Amino acid sequence: MPTPAERNLAAYERAVAEGHRAFVRSIDSTRIGHRYVVEIVSHTTPGKHYEVRASASGGGHVYFSCLPVGPDAGVDDHQYIERSQPGIAPCKHAALAARRLSRDGIIVLGDDGRWTSTSPLPGAGDDPFAGLNR
Repeated sequence: MPTPAERNLAAYERAVAEGHRAFVRSIDSTRIGHRYVVEIVSHTTPGKHYEVRASASGGGHVYFSCLPVGPDAGVDDHQYIERSQPGIAPCKHAALAARRLSRDGIIVLGDDGRWTSTSPLPGAGDDPFAGLNR
């Protein structure tokens, strides 16, 4: 059975070898419930992309979801992945997104081989206005 680090590295290597590109989009957390969405552009189908979302508590393992969008979405690859195992990229798209977020210092690959947040990333149930005057 591969370790978390081996799984994350293998998924990332597949994404790079196939020429996928990643773009970070900052999304209003009040609307979607996540601070970071990374768009992975398909290398084979024009107009197709994958929306990878990352969520975690400060210092906690990152959870990923991946949603195929556009022409033939989910037909020639995976369907919607709602939530990954803690700190493990569930697909090559999430692995590429994780590496992109790590270059921005948002997440790091921990000693245990799992992706970990460097600061709080709001999850779906978090109140983005907590602590503010109402």
